[in-house]
Amino acid sequence: MNFTFRTFYLTLTCALSLVPCAFSQNWDRYRGPQSSGVFDGADLPESWDGPSGENILWKAPIPGIGLSSPVIWGNRLFVTTAVGKEDNEGLKPGLYGDITPVEDESVHDWIVYCLDTDTGEFIWSDTASMGVPKQKRHPMSSHASASMAVNGEYAVAFFGSEGLFCYDMNGKVQWS
Repeated sequence: MNFTFRTFYLTLTCALSLVPCAFSQNWDRYRGPQSSGVFDGADLPESWDGPSGENILWKAPIPGIGLSSPVIWGNRLFVTTAVGKEDNEGLKPGLYGDITPVEDESVHDWIVYCLDTDTGEFIWSDTASMGVPKQKRHPMSSHASASMAVNGEYAVAFFGSEGLFCYDMNGKVQWS
């Protein structure tokens, strides 16, 4: 995936298209149930290809830079992103010597998205916070790197120094 673009594509492999019951298990946090990283009975393909669409049910454009893992509860997939108005540097993955923070003092939007796992359609989105970041971002990271957590009643997003935000499953802010 080329991280030099301001838009990245969230792709789900054929676990969605070939194994409709695969998400009967909820993926409620980073690394899933019990934080094991194991998805029992998923029967996932050995290969997939984003550009050609091989073994991919849908793609959804998510603006900005986000490194959070998607989390899933039922038919809802949650993911976060941070959109900087002038953050054109993108990510610099790999090993290199310069770790100077990204010099970007433009206004950012910290956004939570909820998508339908079957169709990739957006169910809801919310701009949790907006403003100039309180902390500069590392060139190998994002202002939206923490994965959300869900429990079927609430979805919680953490955006570092920008705050902690709790939503009900329909996108209504419960507290921040």
